Amino acid sequence: LEDLDPEPYDLVLAAACLHWTDASQRWDRVAGLLGEGGTFASFGGPVVIADPDLDRAVERARAPWVADDHVESPDGTAPGAPLAWPGTELVRDPRFADVRQVVIERRTLLPADALIAHQATVSAYLQLPAAERDAALAAVRAVLPERVEIIADLTLHLARRVRGVVRR
Repeated sequence: LEDLDPEPYDLVLAAACLHWTDASQRWDRVAGLLGEGGTFASFGGPVVIADPDLDRAVERARAPWVADDHVESPDGTAPGAPLAWPGTELVRDPRFADVRQVVIERRTLLPADALIAHQATVSAYLQLPAAERDAALAAVRAVLPERVEIIADLTLHLARRVRGVVRR
């Protein structure tokens, strides 16, 4: 997002990475990339272990390295709020309209190694030094059965770039 040429695009898509962008410039950059009437779309969501007992075992296993592996809302929106981030920021920015949120419910079984591969992409693990990340993921893998039932709902946000509104 931050490295794209500043030309008008019809669509800017961010998939589970928007929280990594510079918050002070995020919406200026998105608005600058979108042509008038263009669409911003983002999607993502946490992967949660469906079995509460197994989830607690994973929490204990990762605790020496990672206290919480969920991504906090950058604007402080509480989990379970009717409108999730980034929708909460988009509705406050007059450069965007028609803000919509859609939740696609997903519950599935994953091989344990696939869940570990996913966890290796999560911010809380990525920020660890490599040796610590490997140790944390190995500790989590050690408590997992071969297949893990997960809840992996995707939250999709859409917004349209308003014509004629240049800055907030």
